[in-house]
Amino acid sequence: TNGYSLIITGANCDHGGADSLEKLIMSKKIDGLILPVSMMNASVVKLVEDSNFPFVLLGRATKLSDKISWVDIANSQAGSNAARYLLKKGYRKIAFISHGDKELFSRDRLEGYRTELNRAGLKPDPAYVISSSSSLDEAKLCIRALLTSTSAPDAVICGDDRMALAALRVSGELGLRVPEDVGILCFDNTEVTELAEPSISVV
Repeated sequence: TNGYSLIITGANCDHGGADSLEKLIMSKKIDGLILPVSMMNASVVKLVEDSNFPFVLLGRATKLSDKISWVDIANSQAGSNAARYLLKKGYRKIAFISHGDKELFSRDRLEGYRTELNRAGLKPDPAYVISSSSSLDEAKLCIRALLTSTSAPDAVICGDDRMALAALRVSGELGLRVPEDVGILCFDNTEVTELAEPSISVV
């Protein structure tokens, strides 16, 4: 409506993407770039900075120049919101299960979770922070071990919808009612979580 045109192109930097990007910039047919942070490497940064070309990153640029502008989800706040929601519902022994801390968004969500528990006067229990691979079977094993331990949590924050479904399935197999016996919450509302029965709370 404002006379702008959007061009979407795939440019894998490991397979000549930087050259494609350079051709696009030099063509003078575009006025700016929105780039995923996963695409940024030294050659791409040098290209856009040497060209003095306006660009913004999608994702937080932790290992790049402080001068680079980026936009990202407030993942620390999301982790905080997740814990706060469960605390308001009366849960006190809240676990956090994810695919580990390799991804920045996962680290930020975990930080938010810990911050919120501390704010509520609850010391985060290291035993409640679980890392699982992306394998659904491994996630189910981790969740089963967690929910059958002598100090089982009364709620679980799951890093994604697949883990939340695994938690829902394991809870049912153990005869635990959701949300009466155990609360389950995850991030990024998808069709998968909308179809779950009972429904899964989502940040």
